[in-house]
Amino acid sequence: MLLFAQNEETQEEHKVHGTIKIAPFDFVANTLTLGVEQKIAPKVSVQLYGSIIMNKNGGGNNYDKYALNSIGGAGELQIKRFLLNKRTPLDGLYAGLFAKYLYLENTRTPNDNYIGNINYYPSTPSTPDPLALEPKLILNQYSGGFLVGYQVIIAKLVALDFYGGGGIKISEANYSDNSLDFIENNTTMSLFYRNYSGIFPKFGIKAGITF
Repeated sequence: MLLFAQNEETQEEHKVHGTIKIAPFDFVANTLTLGVEQKIAPKVSVQLYGSIIMNKNGGGNNYDKYALNSIGGAGELQIKRFLLNKRTPLDGLYAGLFAKYLYLENTRTPNDNYIGNINYYPSTPSTPDPLALEPKLILNQYSGGFLVGYQVIIAKLVALDFYGGGGIKISEANYSDNSLDFIENNTTMSLFYRNYSGIFPKFGIKAGITF
């Protein structure tokens, strides 16, 4: 009886109650994403993610007239239901819903390294650049949709989350400057621009540890 109680206690200690994960591929977009997943029912979990976006002097090489500075953050809530009867909690195939809010500020500043700034004729005064200001784009973005994924729990210690899905994104952009080139570069209705509005795919990989 004592041995059975000890084994039951040991199994209880090794149960997976949640995960802490990062999104490693977000680093490519100058974003740090960290999240916590908590089991709230035998087959249901809630995840909350926070992101910090920071990019200074983006595109600031010798051939870019302007450098782009970005700063912002995002928060995302996910609800997941696991579909298989797995022995380890939070492991296996799941379906879920997500809702996300993103805030971003983009500021364009003159690039001091731009090759066009070189005056090859010192006797000729240089013409002031009328666009050498600091126009700013402020973006508020709301999105939501569905997810289907597969989470693997390895040795009840490591969590790998593979997911895909899609949803609808609504972007509200406000500009502090009417410079034509700045607006064109920030309002292009492309799926890969941050201020895109419409239907979009969502997929990725997250990795972390369990607790």
